[in-house]
Amino acid sequence: MALYHFAWLGSKRAKKNGVTEKGWRLDLAARAGLPVPNGGILLDNFYWLAVHEEVVQMVDGRPIIPAPPALYDLLYTAVRFPQLDKPCLIRPLFTGVDTAVSPQFAVPMADPAAVAAALGQLWQAAPPDETTRHDLLVQEMVAIEVEGTAVTISGHPTDAVAYLDKTIDLPQLTGWQRPAPALPGHLRRLQQLLRGVRRTFGSGMWQVQWMDDGRVCWLLHILNNSTPA
Repeated sequence: MALYHFAWLGSKRAKKNGVTEKGWRLDLAARAGLPVPNGGILLDNFYWLAVHEEVVQMVDGRPIIPAPPALYDLLYTAVRFPQLDKPCLIRPLFTGVDTAVSPQFAVPMADPAAVAAALGQLWQAAPPDETTRHDLLVQEMVAIEVEGTAVTISGHPTDAVAYLDKTIDLPQLTGWQRPAPALPGHLRRLQQLLRGVRRTFGSGMWQVQWMDDGRVCWLLHILNNSTPA
């Protein structure tokens, strides 16, 4: 099998390359045409390639990047990670860590120092265990007008939605039903997104993190919180 160093979202490579559910479900969602911000997953293989090439060095048990241009060259020349035009949000996909490079510190991917600082910060957050993976999700930033979470279960009349410090029960759309015109635009778009989630992933309790930019309701995160019936 070919050795991959990254998996583009929508490629269907994430799951077969051992990425956790956080990453491979986004990969499948993008493949199905759901609105997932453009990006890819830097796989564990890339981290170990960087260690092997001494681009990443271990100092007191912590991964350090002494020469950011060398990491940048490895990323874009050696393994040919696709260029992303917009600043990116980078999140870890390894188990037990839920930190991120915060949106107000969006990473300009054309800046070797900024890229190295972001990757180094997150790799250092990985548990110091040889079995720990170091997969990182790299996605272009999109504008935020409203963001929140939702839980959707196939066949239920409503979805539980939390945003702007409040919770609501949002009616589910079925079939080709259209959103009610009286609803705010972001909720109409969210209804359509959640219908797409149910159609794509089937039965189960789906926990979704979403963000609306005024035109598109984006899927940022999805997990199955139940055993499907």
